[in-house]
Amino acid sequence: MSNKAVLLQTRSLSVGYEKPQKQVLLENLHLALPAGSLVCFMGPNGIGKSTLLRTLAGLQKPLSGEVILSAEKPGPTETFVSVVLTDRTPALYLTAEEVIAFGRYPYLNWLAQLSAHDRNVIEQAIATTHVAAFRHRKMFELSDGQIQLTMIARALAQETPVMLLDEPTAHLDLNNRVEIMNMLREIARQQGKAVLVATHELDLALQTADLIWLAGEQRNVLTGFPEDLVLNGVFDTIFRFKGFDLKTGKIQHNPWRNVPVTLTGEGAEYLWTKNALERNGYGVQAESSILVEVKRSHELMWLVNGQACHSLEEVITVLNRNSC
Repeated sequence: MSNKAVLLQTRSLSVGYEKPQKQVLLENLHLALPAGSLVCFMGPNGIGKSTLLRTLAGLQKPLSGEVILSAEKPGPTETFVSVVLTDRTPALYLTAEEVIAFGRYPYLNWLAQLSAHDRNVIEQAIATTHVAAFRHRKMFELSDGQIQLTMIARALAQETPVMLLDEPTAHLDLNNRVEIMNMLREIARQQGKAVLVATHELDLALQTADLIWLAGEQRNVLTGFPEDLVLNGVFDTIFRFKGFDLKTGKIQHNPWRNVPVTLTGEGAEYLWTKNALERNGYGVQAESSILVEVKRSHELMWLVNGQACHSLEEVITVLNRNSC
């Protein structure tokens, strides 16, 4: 990341609340958002992720320190940073296209008339976020995923170098979560923006982010390459995973049957077979008296000590019967 221009940075920044009594959530932060990068900001609930985003966006004053915008792209905050928060839009009776058009308001004169350039920017935002299919529908008619895409399109229409998003995939199904994270990654890379996403989606963040910001217990924020933070144990220290092995990306199963099984095969079929065995209480070992073989020629099948099975459900049924 060192060769990328920094679009936003903090210097000795502390964030939190002054009233009703002073509460410091994160302090002495020295952070940087590089151009062309998707940065995922993670940490336990209530640690200050939303507060930091609001402070970076200029919506909340820092307790101390400062937020520095790139001197290479001067201008007011609203033309430098766009924000997508978790707050529901009150514009329920506006169409998606009308909401997206609000992204151009920082650039309009007192007549608030959209120019040809403004309309072109709006069209590009709609195309990038795949909003065209429901652009004329009112906000109250949209699904949660469509609303999120609309709000991201509005932020895109604002044409800012930095985009800040607070939990953009919250309450969405897997397909919508994957679509939005992949889209944000492409926006960062193709348009050279710095995109910061506060998220709880650990699996998606590790597979899409260029950089991770990880809020720690000492009111600090650790930063690094996603895979490095996994391998050096920082994620485990902060989240204290209960029964989840982050290095393998799997829930840790207890081999409660005390029946070892040897498994052979390859590819996705091998991995899902291993998952089924461990989920059902079998321990997968290098040597045992039970051999499960994954076979794929013309069709997928399994051999349990030579007995043919045509589904994993059948494999488990055979094993359960023989181990009783």
